[in-house]
Amino acid sequence: MSYKDFKKWCNERAYDGCWSLKQARFCINVMQYINAHWFWQREKVWKQEYEYLTYLQVIKPINDILESKGE
Repeated sequence: MSYKDFKKWCNERAYDGCWSLKQARFCINVMQYINAHWFWQREKVWKQEYEYLTYLQVIKPINDILESKGE
């Protein structure tokens, strides 16, 4: 998942409300940190520092819940 896809995914979760406050705050913090970098560095920072951790702790559990609901 690219950083651009992550931002889109977060916007969709904000719309459907399928995450907890803790998960939402984590995603917001990640986006704030990455957006503090130059635009040409953002994808590299995302891949190196956050992609794997965010996928395991936030994205996969929420996507599993959405799949079980049939969305």
